[in-house]
Amino acid sequence: DYQLVSFDLPGHGRSQPLPADLWADYQLSKSLYLELCHAFILLLTGLYPAGNRPQLIFLGCSMGAAMALYYARHYPEQLCAVLALEPPFRATGRLSPYLAHPAVNQSSHNAAYVRGLMSPDSPSGYKQLATWIYAQAGFGIYAGDLHFYSEQFDAQTDLAGLTASHCPVLLFSGHYDYSASPADVRLVAECIEGARVIDMPDLGHFPMLENPPAFLRYLLPELAKITTTTLTKKEN
Repeated sequence: DYQLVSFDLPGHGRSQPLPADLWADYQLSKSLYLELCHAFILLLTGLYPAGNRPQLIFLGCSMGAAMALYYARHYPEQLCAVLALEPPFRATGRLSPYLAHPAVNQSSHNAAYVRGLMSPDSPSGYKQLATWIYAQAGFGIYAGDLHFYSEQFDAQTDLAGLTASHCPVLLFSGHYDYSASPADVRLVAECIEGARVIDMPDLGHFPMLENPPAFLRYLLPELAKITTTTLTKKEN
C-alpha cells in the first residue's frame, strides 16, 4: 500500500560529503538539513505528473524525528502526515567530545554510546546491527549530526506554531529511550496542538532497527488510520 523512499544525507551511507565538509569539521545545521530534505521532496514529487503527485508521509527517527516536525512547520502543504519516532524536546549534553576524538576509537566508542538507548528486551541480533551502523560512519559524522540534535534543536522554539490541523502529527515514544524520554516526548506533544503520542513500552530509541516486528505492531494500525481518514479524504 505504500512506497518507502529513503535517502542518505551527504557524508552518510553511500552519499558523498559536500565539498566543504570533506575532511573538515562537519556540523549539521537546521537550515542545511531543512534545505536538503525539501530539495529531495521537491525532486521526488517532480518525478510524477502534476495530477498524480504522491501523498507524502514524513517518517523520521531521532534527529530525523526532529526534522520531520521542523519540516512540517515550514512546509505543511507538502505532507499528508508526520510520524516522528523518538522526537527530542531538548537533548542538550548528548554531544560528547569523545565522539570524534583522535585518541578514541570512533567505531567502537560510538557504537557503545548508542547501545544503551535500546530496550533490553529487543533481540540481540537486531541491536548488534543497529550499533554496527554507527561503527561504519566517516570520522566526525555522528558528532556533526549531534550538533543539530543536541546543540540546535529546541522543540519549544523550533516547533512554535505547528499544529495537526493540516495533517496528523504522531509522536512514537519508546519507554527505554533516555535521550528522547517518554517525558520529553510528552513535552514535545504539548508544543503541537492536536499531536498524538503512541507509547511503545517495550522499545527504545531505534524502534525500527532494534525490533522491527514489535515496531510494526504500533506503526501499521496508525498507517491504516491515516489511509482511512486522511489519504482517502484527499483523494476525494
